[in-house]
Amino acid sequence: MSNCTGKKIVKDLERLVDGEISASPIICELYATDASMFRIVPQLVFYPKNIEDLQKVMRYAAKNKIPVTPRGAGTGLAGESLNTGIIVDLSVHFNRIHSVNLDHNFVHLDAGVVLADLNENLGKYKKVFGPDPATGSRCTLGGMIANNSTGAHSLRYGMTRDWVLGVKLMLYNGEIVDFGIDAPIRQGLEKILSENKELIETAYPDTPRNRHGYLLQDVLDEDGSLSLAKLICASEGTLGIILEAKLLFSDMPKHTELASLLFKDRNLAAKATPLILKYDPSAVEIIDDVCLGMARKNDFYRSLYPESVGAVLLVEFDGDDSNILLNKINDMRQELFYREELVDEVRHEEDPQQKKLVWEMRKLIAGMINRVPGVYQPVPLIEDVCVRPEKLYEYFEGIGKIFDKYQLKHLCFGHAGDGVVHVRPFLDLKSKRTYDFIPQLCHDIYDLSLSLEGSISGEHGDGLLRAPFIQKQYGDLFNVFVQIKRFFDPLDILNPGKKVDSAECDLQKNLRYGEQYKIAAQDNILHFEANKLIEMVEACNGCGQCRTRNREIDMCPAFRGLSHEKMSTRAKANLMRALLTGQLKDFDLDELWDVAKTCINCKACSIDCPSNVSAGDIMLELKARLRKLRGDDLATRFILRLDFISRFMNRFSLFANAMAKLPFNRFFMEKVLGIDRTRPLPQLSGRSFVQEQRSFQRKHPIAADAPIYFVDFFADIMNPHLARSAVDVFRHNGIELQIPEQASSGIVALNYGNVAEARKLAKLHVETFYPLVEKGAKIICTEPTAALMLKDEYAFLFEEEPRLKLIAENTWEAMEFLYELQREGKFKQDFCALAEHLIYHRPCHLKKLHGKKMPFATMELLSLIPHMQVEYANAGCCGMAGTFGMKRSHREVSESIGENLFTELARKDIDAAVTECSTCKMQMEFGVPGKRVFHPLEILARAYGIRGS
Repeated sequence: MSNCTGKKIVKDLERLVDGEISASPIICELYATDASMFRIVPQLVFYPKNIEDLQKVMRYAAKNKIPVTPRGAGTGLAGESLNTGIIVDLSVHFNRIHSVNLDHNFVHLDAGVVLADLNENLGKYKKVFGPDPATGSRCTLGGMIANNSTGAHSLRYGMTRDWVLGVKLMLYNGEIVDFGIDAPIRQGLEKILSENKELIETAYPDTPRNRHGYLLQDVLDEDGSLSLAKLICASEGTLGIILEAKLLFSDMPKHTELASLLFKDRNLAAKATPLILKYDPSAVEIIDDVCLGMARKNDFYRSLYPESVGAVLLVEFDGDDSNILLNKINDMRQELFYREELVDEVRHEEDPQQKKLVWEMRKLIAGMINRVPGVYQPVPLIEDVCVRPEKLYEYFEGIGKIFDKYQLKHLCFGHAGDGVVHVRPFLDLKSKRTYDFIPQLCHDIYDLSLSLEGSISGEHGDGLLRAPFIQKQYGDLFNVFVQIKRFFDPLDILNPGKKVDSAECDLQKNLRYGEQYKIAAQDNILHFEANKLIEMVEACNGCGQCRTRNREIDMCPAFRGLSHEKMSTRAKANLMRALLTGQLKDFDLDELWDVAKTCINCKACSIDCPSNVSAGDIMLELKARLRKLRGDDLATRFILRLDFISRFMNRFSLFANAMAKLPFNRFFMEKVLGIDRTRPLPQLSGRSFVQEQRSFQRKHPIAADAPIYFVDFFADIMNPHLARSAVDVFRHNGIELQIPEQASSGIVALNYGNVAEARKLAKLHVETFYPLVEKGAKIICTEPTAALMLKDEYAFLFEEEPRLKLIAENTWEAMEFLYELQREGKFKQDFCALAEHLIYHRPCHLKKLHGKKMPFATMELLSLIPHMQVEYANAGCCGMAGTFGMKRSHREVSESIGENLFTELARKDIDAAVTECSTCKMQMEFGVPGKRVFHPLEILARAYGIRGS
């Protein structure tokens, strides 16, 4: 390897390329891990903008013998995308679908296109690219080709290799092979393959899946045609970098039916699997008792699969005739339940929502199992074995004996129909004892696999994890693999350490958690229960769910905005872990702050992350630490004083509002304070609703147990119409709201790391609200963030504050409170008709408060208004996030995050929008000028005939 340092390489390359290139310790740390057990810090990371960029880097790397590894979403489980040289991230700019050919059913696309995006595009034509790994919502097609990926439906669609027509490949020296093979390569490759034809024909296992080593079968056909694409599948970036591909696709199935088969234990499920296959299912997936135990933490899955269920097989059928599919389920039930008596229940999943959630559980298992408390975690170590399904029962019995020998608990899930069941032992990866027996454990499992004529690697890659065992499976064919590697990559710079040049079972090197892994003594600024911060950081397994663009998943808005790894939830966990362990050194504080502030504390990860990693909580602690080290810049000091400044200027609202619109002042605010000059600033009302009401209530006292209205900042001085609407709507329903002394919730101070100010505000509200709550008062919030602060965030500010529990239990978001009234039959429905079509945006912090449960209180209540039509905008975060979107430096990402929402709001059939969040309202009215956005209480007030809008 070259002695060039990262900084020198960057200096050399910056003159040559247009794409971003970085040797920053922070950026390199983000690419030091993937979804595997390994950690290797690269010298630099490169984001090529075009093919010419990448060519220049490859020529430079070849000249200086610097390793290069291409990377897509970084979701590999075997360390495939890690190295010490240059990591090339193709997911940022290489993501274009060039063309879709419906006449011949193929698509031409860049390597960085995400599978879910491709299938969303193909779905318009009722077409689908079939191989469906569980990471399909974020994995790239280039990665799928390099890994030869597949998923739950491989019984129907096979592996990626079965669907690749051709690839455009860049070789080690920057040379491009453009969907064909030129003469010199053809001659050399033909020679290697023809000389070893007999060995190639006999050395591969007869299993439903195999992707171990290089796949040389069918690369050279009988007619002499040579398929580079078949060779590149499963090559893991060791032979060339995939730039583009042409992929076949197929028709979407017209009908699918799903059955859940419930067993006493996983061995019975294994015994039933070969019997099921004769009914031609499209998927047969197993979930064992250990995985079910983790899924049962969700109420829905606990009710679906009670403790008596020891294993589940999810069996799906697809086809053109639903009656035929139902008959298959019935025939299968007759055989397995009545004749063979293997299964306790065969349940046809008829309800579409339940069917969706059942499949969702299977997809989330790999992340969900990382919620296990304690040092023993299920590790993807030997999980990729494939045996023929008729030998699955024998394999299960064999691994049970092996794990008993090592006194290890294990779990199983995955593709029973293909004989690839992901088996994960529970290991303490921080213990020396573990690494003493790991090599022998691997040999024992793989010896069992080979004795059953199986394959060591059926799906999840060789990488650093399984490459040491390739020769064990293939014997003499391994030497042919070496020839292939040397032929394509004579300098050994393409993703070295994988396939043919790995160390012999040296699994103690380059570990994310190893014997030397140590967390420094914690002196947290915020209060985390026990070791909660460390547990959250370590729970991140790198699965990459935070990189998804699926509208059913809201995290991570910042990543959706710019598609850069540093924006993701995973990045935040990786950085914090590196900081806590002292592995991240010599970093720039300002750069670390720039990454930390891309977390907008939306809390979506606390709902959507399968491992329950809340980057929002982690980043609150990091921001507090960074503020202590670096202080505040001028713009931050302004924002932290915005409450005081706004309340002071509210006395001179006409003057302040006029001055805020002057171009010179906006220019000054942008240059000095970083506030984007194009954004309309919220207008001051000239009065304080809280002061107004407190003055009134001093003369007209309200009962001490009456609900408290926590007004918060915007409704107090910028939108008192909302506050008045709240009071009037509650009064109309026979409820008087009391307005005690209060201030802003403190969310701005907390988000910028000013814990002292946030704690001061929290203490004020605890002292004021608690005596009233003790007397029976509820706290009503029209701002979801205010409710979130009282229910959750204030707990971070106090080590011991027992009063918070009672306050949290009695805090309500206003619409949720009214919805409860409606359920009790106490909500008045004497509305006048409003013939309007509204679109509803559900704010991020409201999702955190109530999860994704249905029904949504706001939509339910507004739908009671005669002639009112309310539609849910399932479009994710708006991108404003408090003051985040006000910054000039954040405008691009803020608008990009909100793009889906703007598209929905801009529809001509939509009259206006509703949302509970004040800053969401600002963003939506900015993104779609001319469309008004209201709080739902303002709509209710108008429907009651109380206030006009």
